[in-house]
Amino acid sequence: MKVCSFALFVLLFFCISCDNEEITYADCKIVFEGDTTTFKNIGEKRTFTISALKQKYADGIATDQWVPVSESGISVTIKSDEFKLTSSSAALFDISVEENQADTLVQASLLVSVLDGAVTKTEEIALKQSASEISYAYKIESEQNPFIIPKEGGEFFIPFTCQCKRTVNGKEKDWEYSDMKRLRYVAYVNSGLVHDSKGEQVRSHRFEAKSTDKPGHYNLHIIAAGPFYLGKNTNFEMYYTIRNQIFEGKEEIYLYQTFSQEQDPTIEASFPLPVSNSGPLNI
Repeated sequence: MKVCSFALFVLLFFCISCDNEEITYADCKIVFEGDTTTFKNIGEKRTFTISALKQKYADGIATDQWVPVSESGISVTIKSDEFKLTSSSAALFDISVEENQADTLVQASLLVSVLDGAVTKTEEIALKQSASEISYAYKIESEQNPFIIPKEGGEFFIPFTCQCKRTVNGKEKDWEYSDMKRLRYVAYVNSGLVHDSKGEQVRSHRFEAKSTDKPGHYNLHIIAAGPFYLGKNTNFEMYYTIRNQIFEGKEEIYLYQTFSQEQDPTIEASFPLPVSNSGPLNI
C-alpha cells in the first residue's frame, strides 16, 4: 500500500511540474523557396514562397521542436525601383522586372522580416538582372556645312542637332534627340595661332560645342582669326568632327563640319601653328 501511495505521489508531482513548465520561443529559421539566380535582361516574373519556424524552449532549455510562425508575423519588402513585388500573401508572392534599358547590371535587395512575439529576424536576399546588349546609332546634322567665315573673322554660332537610335537586345527603338555623352570630338585648324613676321600680333581660331536649353540641340561656337595670309601655297584648313569613342574599334564619323575662309594677300605672310585637340563630349 505504501509503494502504491509513493508511486501515485511521484506521478502527481510530475504532472504538476509539467503544468508549471515555462514554454518560450527564441531562434528562428526562414525558409525561402524560389530561383534567385540573375534575372534575364529582357525581363521576367518569378514566384517565391516564404515560411518561418521558431524553436520551442522549455524552462529556458532548447527542444528539438520547431513551430511554424503565423503568416501575419512575416513581412516582405523590396528595395528597388526596377524590381516589383506583388503578392496575395506574405508567404506566396511574385517578383517581376521589366526589360533592362541599360547596359549595366541591375541590383536590388529583398528584405524578409519575422516578428512574432519575442522572435525577430531579418534576412536580406540579393536580386540581380543582367545588363542588356545595347548599340547606338547617331544622326548629327549641321545647318551650315561648310560654314563660310568672312575674311575679317569674328564670333559665330553654328546650330546642329544630335539624334540617337538605340537597339536594345536586338529591338530597335525610335530616333530621339539625344545628348552626346558617348561621343568624341576632334578639332583641327592649320592656322590655330597666327602671328605676323614681326611677332607683333597674335590671332587664333577656336571652337567649342555648347548645349542649349533644348535636348539634342547644340551650337558650335566659333572664334575665327582674321584677316590673315598664309601664303599662296598654303590653303586654309579647319574642321570639327564628332565620332564614336576610340575604344569602340571601328571609327564612325557622324559629323564632319568644314570651314572656308578667304585669305587677304594684302597682309604680310603670317606664320601659322597648326592646332589639333580631341576629347569626350560630356554634353
